[in-house]
Amino acid sequence: TATAATASIASTVATAAATALRYDGALLACDDRTGVLYEIRGGVPIPAHILSDGDGRQVGSTFKCEWAAVRHGLLYVGGVGMEWAGEGSAHDRPQWVMTLDGGGQPAHYNWTASYEALRDAAGCSRPGYLWHEAAVWHDATERWLFMPRRASAEAWEEEADETRGTNLMLWAEGPARAPPAAAARGAASRGGGGGGGGFGDGGGGSAPFERVTVGHAGAAADPRRGYSSVKVLPGSSHLLVALSTEEVRGAVASFVTVLDINGTVVMAPERIGSVKYEGLELATIDT
Repeated sequence: TATAATASIASTVATAAATALRYDGALLACDDRTGVLYEIRGGVPIPAHILSDGDGRQVGSTFKCEWAAVRHGLLYVGGVGMEWAGEGSAHDRPQWVMTLDGGGQPAHYNWTASYEALRDAAGCSRPGYLWHEAAVWHDATERWLFMPRRASAEAWEEEADETRGTNLMLWAEGPARAPPAAAARGAASRGGGGGGGGFGDGGGGSAPFERVTVGHAGAAADPRRGYSSVKVLPGSSHLLVALSTEEVRGAVASFVTVLDINGTVVMAPERIGSVKYEGLELATIDT
């Protein structure tokens, strides 16, 4: 398992990708600096989509993609999930989520209420924060899993943030009733809703996460490390493969681990390099 996980992330490094996954038969990787979603063919990144920021109407601002997952046939792409304040600007665009269908049709949804529900459940309500880079949809239990890279009950501060790593596992369940498909299509055609935005199925008509269950990966967190990607192990519904990274005073490292959905560590974190790996995809290899 460790060998397959390590090998599969190598192709994302050349594009400085923040996430990687397979969708609709293609291996995709997103650059968090440019918002370009690439298709990887034969190890070569080919631009496929340019993701626009926030509600999709921002000028001169592309999507800072940090995680991606496939749910019910749609590709979801999300950012860090907290408001941004710095470099002379303040905005909530990292709390929006994009979807793409198999034909490349985009839609934008405001997930602020859902991200705040995660934050509150983790004890990191404002001015505290969660910084997200790892999320996956778990088909077997119909839930989202978020494994934040950073968590703090205090306000974000650049130097302190380096040692606010976490081992949180946040399982989120959505509204009991999804909006009608026609309403979802109408919201998408208008560029996405501005309301709660739980699963993004109906734009402004959808509700935020109804329940968030808090768990932990392993017995204790290493404050230097946080998760940058997580995927369900192919052929299993209860095992996860996760990447964690550390960036402290200019020194970086990446680790891969295997755990179950209850947080029990099956394979202890194994160092895979003095670089920051941010994208992980798994494949079944016949031998």
